[in-house]
Amino acid sequence: MKLKYIFTALAAVFALFTSCSEEEMAQLGSVQVSQSYVAIPAEGGTCEVTVRANADWQITDVPEWLTLSTDHGTIGETVVKFTAGAATSTNTATVLLTCDGETQRINVLQQTEKVDLPISKIKDVLNGVDGVTYRVKGVVTGLSNTIYGNYDVVDETGSVYIYGTLDASGAEKNFASLGIEAGDIVTVEGPRTTYGSTIELVNVTVIAIEKSLIKVDSLSTTTVEKEGGELVAYLTCKGEGVSVESPVDWLAVKSVKTFGQNAEVTFAVAANAGGDRKTSISFVTTSKGKTYTATADVTQKGSIIAANVSEFLAASVGDSQYRVTGLVSKIHEKYNNNFWIQDATGEMYAYKVNAQGVTLTVGDFVTLVGKRGEYNGSAQMTEAVLEKHSAIQVVTVADFLTKSDSNDVYYELTGEITSIAKEDYGNIYIKDASGEAYIYGVLPGYGATGAAKQGLLAAKGIKVGDTITIRGNKGSYKGSPQMVNAVYVSHTSK
Repeated sequence: MKLKYIFTALAAVFALFTSCSEEEMAQLGSVQVSQSYVAIPAEGGTCEVTVRANADWQITDVPEWLTLSTDHGTIGETVVKFTAGAATSTNTATVLLTCDGETQRINVLQQTEKVDLPISKIKDVLNGVDGVTYRVKGVVTGLSNTIYGNYDVVDETGSVYIYGTLDASGAEKNFASLGIEAGDIVTVEGPRTTYGSTIELVNVTVIAIEKSLIKVDSLSTTTVEKEGGELVAYLTCKGEGVSVESPVDWLAVKSVKTFGQNAEVTFAVAANAGGDRKTSISFVTTSKGKTYTATADVTQKGSIIAANVSEFLAASVGDSQYRVTGLVSKIHEKYNNNFWIQDATGEMYAYKVNAQGVTLTVGDFVTLVGKRGEYNGSAQMTEAVLEKHSAIQVVTVADFLTKSDSNDVYYELTGEITSIAKEDYGNIYIKDASGEAYIYGVLPGYGATGAAKQGLLAAKGIKVGDTITIRGNKGSYKGSPQMVNAVYVSHTSK
């Protein structure tokens, strides 16, 4: 749907968010909507909102000027069409979608007025209000999507993220037609919204473009190996010289060479003993008292940091890579690659894991490599890759005893405790209808070490005769088979 009229500071109390992906749906526990802000042109039109619900739902508080294709639904996915006729004055409404005791607000705007906005400082946008439209002017940096037009606009007071840029006709997904590049000075306006912890201007309209006099044509590499080395930036500069200052101590300016309107800047990159790291380099030129900037992002590979769950949760948000192993404790009801893993130190959420086609189940042992991220103040692993996976195998004692020794394969056993050899460490014998096996220690959670390995049986009141479920590896000692690295799952008292 084309947005013909721009939200103004006087009348715009709602933000337009019409390009949500499935992962970006406004979420409650029981219901999701593809967009919580709807804009209908002044001449009338229809906008669709997708509702995904876990229970029956109802929409109320619908004004007379607005028609819905349906105002109720059941479990599953439903498309609701919001329709309005031509308007002579601005119409606004907030309809309420209720589901299983939760309420999702959907804001609807049909605007007729158009008012030119003053240019706001970006700090004022950051301190502003969602739903209000702002006009800002600044330098384009961090261009991340050249189809929708996603980037940062920076002025002397701060930086704001632009999520979507409309073309000259008001259409989406045509950013390339505008010819905007990193370093250009743009004036744009659009409604403010907050997505997670990120403040955005959404589906902005471009008011003006001032082409930069300096441009980064290419880099010798965008990703430097952890050993370090040289990095060369190739520039076009139509201003009065090139200046550059490294923002980090591991990237030092080695030389600056100019050839007419071309320039080469060489950097020395230090070796990296930590995790992955990145920075943004700014190249500056001047002309007639005006400053122009171009930026380039550089990443350097680093070592992967081995961490347990609590160490990962305590780490700072950033680009360092972490390797974490644990049991899959929960899986997102809709997305198999969104799940929680647990070890002896805690539980963490992994978002959109590249699982390489593996279908996970609760109880599987996994090793993930990814970055420490955050969403709405909650820690999560992002850009994660499934490095190792061991599907849990539920077996009888007799089957287990025939398996080969391996620390990479995990088995689940359930049996009656026949004797306790060492209570502090949880060394026990269990039996089922097929036989008896020795369990060399029962851990309270995966990866427990030191004193944390001890005391499970006493803490849970587990006795001889109780039935216990555990997961661990097949091992042996002096030729006698046993379960090792066993993790407690559950038990029932006799």
